[in-house]
Amino acid sequence: MEEMGINKGDSVYIERGGDVIPKIVGICEKKVKGSKGAKVFPVPKACPSCSSPVDLDDRILRCRNKKCPDQLLQKLIFFSSKQAMNFDGLGEKTIVRLVELDTISKPSDILDLTPSDLVKVERIGQNKAEKIVKSIKEAAHTATLAQVIHAMSVPSCGKKCAEDLADYFKYLEHLLLLDEEDLAGEYGFGLGSVQEIAAYFSDPDVVADLIRLRNLSVKALQKRAPRVVGHGSPEQIEQFETPVDRGSGEGFFQNILKGLYSQNTVWRADAVDNREVLILPMSTCQAKSLSSQEL
Repeated sequence: MEEMGINKGDSVYIERGGDVIPKIVGICEKKVKGSKGAKVFPVPKACPSCSSPVDLDDRILRCRNKKCPDQLLQKLIFFSSKQAMNFDGLGEKTIVRLVELDTISKPSDILDLTPSDLVKVERIGQNKAEKIVKSIKEAAHTATLAQVIHAMSVPSCGKKCAEDLADYFKYLEHLLLLDEEDLAGEYGFGLGSVQEIAAYFSDPDVVADLIRLRNLSVKALQKRAPRVVGHGSPEQIEQFETPVDRGSGEGFFQNILKGLYSQNTVWRADAVDNREVLILPMSTCQAKSLSSQEL
């Protein structure tokens, strides 16, 4: 608006940018002729919700406070929406009231709701509360990994990006050990987006919430990684005819988290219980600040 000289009260031409987003393309009438007396739009220097400083990011002002109340509320509203987890009966007004009652503050809290929590909301009786809880459980059971990633409002990650991440990682364990270089180089994600996505999945609060969602029966997060049967260079892996260093998927990730192996290690998983054969370069599985018990 500053570049186009748009001030308060001006009438403007608007079109649908990309057939979706309203875009100002010009001024059709100025409220005040000339610069004298014109009122410009002030650029906020602080978030109106939490008063944290705001950053200008490609013409968009962003509050960088991860605990910003309005951001957390909007994330919870989106998480429950039809575009995300699709919890029937859990609309925006109900989410707002549950936040006001301090019943929910993060996505996993929604999965832990009980009828007794919901009846505290105006105009929700026992029968409706039970139906909502049932809807939440059913949606958690049927949601895909891509759907869960999209619902979590990952920065710089829309629906298509969430589908690509789910297709690449397949398992919660791999997602939490996301590697920036592999993702940007081999799978075409932009470096800026990858850095934001990697930072999101290395946030201890996000990790704790995803693990809690898994424990609360989000089936897509319960799928376990294949069993590891060997490690070594790519040439050594090709020579394996029988499983060596056999162990569970959990043991594999515990070893990664303890940092016992080099970046050149290549892992192979066998097809136990109809699970696929998997070869992972160690660079795909960088150690993050998680305890082995969490995975």
